[in-house]
Amino acid sequence: MARLKRFWLNYAHRYRWVYLVGIGCLILTNVLTVAIPRFVQHAIDALRDASGGNGTGVWVAAILLAGVGVIVVRTLSRTLFFNPGRTVEFRLKNDLFRQLLTLPKSFFDQMRPGEIISRGTNDINSIRALIGYGTLQLFNVVLILVLTLVEMLSTNASLTLVCILPLFVAAGVLRVAIGKMFVVVREAQAQIAVLSDRILESYNGVAVIRAFNAHAGAQARFDVANERLMQLGLRLARISSWLLPIVAVVGNVCLVILLYRGGEMIMAGELTVGELAAFAVYINIVVAGLTSLGWLVNAVQRGWISLGRV
Repeated sequence: MARLKRFWLNYAHRYRWVYLVGIGCLILTNVLTVAIPRFVQHAIDALRDASGGNGTGVWVAAILLAGVGVIVVRTLSRTLFFNPGRTVEFRLKNDLFRQLLTLPKSFFDQMRPGEIISRGTNDINSIRALIGYGTLQLFNVVLILVLTLVEMLSTNASLTLVCILPLFVAAGVLRVAIGKMFVVVREAQAQIAVLSDRILESYNGVAVIRAFNAHAGAQARFDVANERLMQLGLRLARISSWLLPIVAVVGNVCLVILLYRGGEMIMAGELTVGELAAFAVYINIVVAGLTSLGWLVNAVQRGWISLGRV
């Protein structure tokens, strides 16, 4: 935490007002997003009303206006979060370069050139993703999950508990996937540095490689490092492609439960058709939030590891 505090005070603190405005835009974005299912509920119930659908047009207009509002404030929130991230990246790279100019020769004797380049490019890019995309998604996911669950509970608490039960399974799967991804990401970032070093060694020693006809040996050293990085990338892809989509599958299970249990409640007069439709939209929002949580943790993991390396 001391590392994160120092980074915040030295680089991100000056943009705190920009982030506060961005958080305000995020709150408005999620309030409008969660309000749309409620408008859908009222529109559908108005269609089924004995008055012949009077008032449906008002709710349809509300849905359209809320959708346009989401587009505007969501774009603003991303601009307000991403732009400081780019500026922090610029300042961090300049500070790193200035620091390298002050270090003694003994440092460069111990630190490989490829390692330095990797930390100044790949790792700082990951830090930019942490302070931009990661911070945005952190507030976004928390807000959308809290607001959506509150709306679901206020509509029908018992149906909410039944429908979200499978999502606890998805959360457990995400926890396992996140733990595995953290280990692989850390190894991959270290391997990128090794690969960069192999490339620089070959360029710097090209005259020696040509003089001793050592092209095959240099290529073999590169292939070994590249193969290792590819295997780590494949491991990360397997985790993402097999574990993260389980959230979407669980979301479909939730919809099946909703149709079964919600249909019974409609027949018993405990739920309206509009409320059932709103619940379906709410479940999709929660599933999207959990999916974003997976990518958020991935960005945070990369950024946290890179922050330590830089």
